Amino acid sequence: MKKIIILFLLLSVMLDNAKAIETIEIPMSKANKIVVELMFYNGSKIDPSGKEGLTNLTLSTIMGGGTLSKKNSELSYLTEPWGARYYGMVDKEVSIMMFEVLSTYADQFQKEIISGLVLSPSFSEDDFNRAKS
Repeated sequence: MKKIIILFLLLSVMLDNAKAIETIEIPMSKANKIVVELMFYNGSKIDPSGKEGLTNLTLSTIMGGGTLSKKNSELSYLTEPWGARYYGMVDKEVSIMMFEVLSTYADQFQKEIISGLVLSPSFSEDDFNRAKS
C-alpha cells in the first residue's frame, strides 16, 4: 500500500509540475492511424535523491497496468484487434505517454484506453511489481 501511495504522490508532482497544455495537430491525408502524444515537462530530473528511476517506474506502472475498471489483460484483449499500442518514455527533461490506433477505432480507444490510463490508472500491486521487475 505504501508503494501505491508513493506512486500516487509522484504522479501528483508530475501533473503539478506540468506546464501549460499545447496542442499540435499534424494532418496527414493518407494516414489511417491516429497518434496521441502527451508530454509532461518533468523527466527523471524530478526524481528524489536516492530514488533515481522513480519517474520511470511510475510511468511504467501506469502504461503497463490497468485502469480502475479494467485489468491490463482486458486492455490488451480489447486493443489487439484495433491495431493499437501505447507506451511511455522518460528522459531527463520530459515524460511521454504515447498512444497509437487505427483511425476506425479512435473514439473507442480514446474512451476506453487513453481516458482510463490518464484519468484513472489502477496503480495495483501487481502492476507495480510487474513494472519493477
